[in-house]
Amino acid sequence: MKKGLIITSLVINSYYVTIWLYVFNLYNTQQQRVDKFMDYFPANLSINMLNWGFVALTVISLVLVVRTKETFSIVQSIILVVQSIFLLLYAVQFL
Repeated sequence: MKKGLIITSLVINSYYVTIWLYVFNLYNTQQQRVDKFMDYFPANLSINMLNWGFVALTVISLVLVVRTKETFSIVQSIILVVQSIFLLLYAVQFL
């Protein structure tokens, strides 16, 4: 369960950033970008709701990585750094 949640969080965060970069480079105006970006998500939620949900998932993932009983490995360190970067990206969006 823990590994599944961590992997799910990594995949969703990667998908989110990849889609945003794709849409950003494809359209010229902010409204076009937002409209097209929302087409890639199944729920009819606002971007703020998506962001808060993904922030919660990322925080839970970070807690699970840190609380593992095993000694820290290279993979755990990489996951910790990548998830922290995603969390910082979400924090910048809320400014």
